[in-house]
Amino acid sequence: LLQSLKSPREFFVRVYILKGENLVNRDSLGASDPYLKVKLGNQEEDNRQEHAVDQSKVNFLRRFDLHTRLPGISVLRIECWDYDGFGRVSDDLIGATEVDLEDRVFSPKWRSLAAFPNLPMDKDDPMRNDDTPDSECRDAAHDWDDTSAYMTANAFKVPIERRMLYSPLSQVSQGQLDMWIDILTPEQNQNNPAVDISPPPKQDYELRVICWSAKEVPVQYCDDSELADFYTAIRFGKGRAMETDTHFRAEGGKASWNWRFKIPVTLDSFMEEDLLRLNVQLWDKDFASANDHIGEADIDLSRFLKKIYKRRTLSSSSRAKGAVYWNPKDHWKKERAIPPTRPQTLQEEQASIAAKLEDSFDTIKDAMVNAVEQSQPLLGAQHDPDLEASKFWLE
Repeated sequence: LLQSLKSPREFFVRVYILKGENLVNRDSLGASDPYLKVKLGNQEEDNRQEHAVDQSKVNFLRRFDLHTRLPGISVLRIECWDYDGFGRVSDDLIGATEVDLEDRVFSPKWRSLAAFPNLPMDKDDPMRNDDTPDSECRDAAHDWDDTSAYMTANAFKVPIERRMLYSPLSQVSQGQLDMWIDILTPEQNQNNPAVDISPPPKQDYELRVICWSAKEVPVQYCDDSELADFYTAIRFGKGRAMETDTHFRAEGGKASWNWRFKIPVTLDSFMEEDLLRLNVQLWDKDFASANDHIGEADIDLSRFLKKIYKRRTLSSSSRAKGAVYWNPKDHWKKERAIPPTRPQTLQEEQASIAAKLEDSFDTIKDAMVNAVEQSQPLLGAQHDPDLEASKFWLE
């Protein structure tokens, strides 16, 4: 070990940063626009052009490759910045953390985890045994919903770390980073390819909503002649509101529109469920005063859209009322009868809605049409327990 300290050796450093959480806001309006900057001596890398937008929890999924000689320049500094758009001078530091690579390389425990073959270890060190349990190693990343498919195991057992970010302006943590660091000799760097933690590509879809009609609207929303001017407004996630035309002088609490909405939707591996909800509202248009809000339904499409993203197949629902159905491809064998669908009831929060809206939802991806047409889709209920275990989905 003493000889190793006297003779500097070259090392390659791979910094894997998975995500940041609880990042402090540096903007007066909204959350920060975080990006990363990694420094080691004169080397500096960042992903400023890939900064997140208005997020305090960011899935960075980024690897930085550096090199150094140890003993020598060893302080690795990882900074998280807020992008301001007026040049680097205007960017604000959210927080930073520092790692001493030299302490790790010459630490018996770290050498045992990283499996350095050529650095001597104290024979009495209990960490010398290569059978060290790796229950807390980077396999913990497999607990993540969609990142697990992109985490691959290798010879190292370096654990994932949660490092606190600190700022010179405060003694309080400014957020956390989940990450790990590989420190490799030239031989290890050549024989062990880097782990690909980049997220899968985003997919563009089009959500089509057909608003047919409304019925059984309570008469208190109509005038003395039981006539009203009904229209429907929908909003998906944080998108802009869209409206049907107005059915003027609708009689008996009934209205019809046969109106079609086309909503562009981008799906990725880290979709937030709150942004995958379709809000449908029924209004009574007034010309002399403000429009009257009659009722609304908040339809959760997260489970439906996540399956669409994972299965990469054509799915559609048929006249769903407050719930969504889809057609899984070849789920039941041809010799088996198609089980009847089980209609879903509106959620408790939708029980007070004054009108029943009949909507149909179609999600179509043009690139999959030809593949889907080659087989006959069969109708399945949303909560069929066999759906999750089905092996007949189109990959």
